[in-house]
Amino acid sequence: MEELDLKELFDIFWSRKTTIILIVLICAVIGFIYTMNFVKPEYSTSTTLLLASTNNTENNNTVTVGDITVNSKLVSTYSKLIKSRKVIDQVNSNLSMTVNTSNIAVNSTKRNRIN
Repeated sequence: MEELDLKELFDIFWSRKTTIILIVLICAVIGFIYTMNFVKPEYSTSTTLLLASTNNTENNNTVTVGDITVNSKLVSTYSKLIKSRKVIDQVNSNLSMTVNTSNIAVNSTKRNRIN
């Protein structure tokens, strides 16, 4: 049985480096083309983070500009949350409704554009 030295193995790979690089590039290009043109995404997800701060100061009666800004952004966030698929699905199940979720979301969007 013939033994193969690590240096000899490296020399074999080094002498064929152009072939190896060419094969890797061809496979990468084929994989990229296949992914971009033929693979349809099966799943999508989204998330909404709600950050709130609590003030533990003695004087809680003061309203700052920061509080007003945060609260106005929260109103926008809450309106988006209400229109989210998860909330609409939960409302459908709680009220035993059979309304299409996408139909509700589209109607609420149209109503907001009118107002």
